[in-house]
Amino acid sequence: MDDTLINQGFLWFFGAVFVGPLLGWLFHFVGGFEKGVAVGCLVIGLTGSCIAVMVGFDRAEQLRGTVAVEGRLVNFERQTTRDAGGEVSVSYEPRVIYVAADGKERFVTGLGGSQQSKDEGDAVPVRYWPDDPERAVVADFQNQWGAVLAFGLFGGFPVLFGLFFLLASFSPRPGGAAARGGEAKVRIRPDPLRRLWQVNLNRTAHATLWLSFIAMGFSTYGVAVTVGGGFCGVALGCLIFLISAALEPVRDWQAIGVLFILVVGFAVFGVGGLLLGLEV
Repeated sequence: MDDTLINQGFLWFFGAVFVGPLLGWLFHFVGGFEKGVAVGCLVIGLTGSCIAVMVGFDRAEQLRGTVAVEGRLVNFERQTTRDAGGEVSVSYEPRVIYVAADGKERFVTGLGGSQQSKDEGDAVPVRYWPDDPERAVVADFQNQWGAVLAFGLFGGFPVLFGLFFLLASFSPRPGGAAARGGEAKVRIRPDPLRRLWQVNLNRTAHATLWLSFIAMGFSTYGVAVTVGGGFCGVALGCLIFLISAALEPVRDWQAIGVLFILVVGFAVFGVGGLLLGLEV
């Protein structure tokens, strides 16, 4: 597939990583520390998120009209790369044979790390372009949509943190005007039924987290599937804690914001791990 937009996207993103903190540092002189952090995070996050959307549409457009066929894994080709520090990394790229509509056999190489659960001769999904049968892609999530997930993660988390710090900058501070005025705090009597729900939700959340960690320890699946499933369980536990926190008579919105970020973070990494590990 044509990766021109992806390569440009990395340049734009790394530019935002440099510009975002600089703008945040300048803005904090006007709006304060929290607004400065929010600006830096939002510049980085919105850049990454926009690139993810653009790459997603570009991938969908490229894949439109392609033909799905079943290929066969031939072998794994060993690829070595050396970084600027001289460290060598090794990856194994799947080499797949497929037959197009003209009856000719052709080969396509996937990304390193994909199709690792397959053995030689196993079936591998392939998509090729009918007007150019030499052009093909291994039709799993990593090879088709991995870049979209990566930019989505690079952009999504800074956006969440940016929104959190932006909202936190507008929240009332302890010792504010009301506190300085000596106003008495009103004690809200908790509803017994709501309190019972909170206790049960907290117990369920703790049990969910423990079961997730135990399941990861005894899992017989691969690392990606095991970690992905465990992270999804942790996301579920955090979501239950979030619901419990939302039942408080006086809600702590910062705590709810942190729990929301944890839910989204663990859920995205979990689902991503499952998609990569299951090689769908």
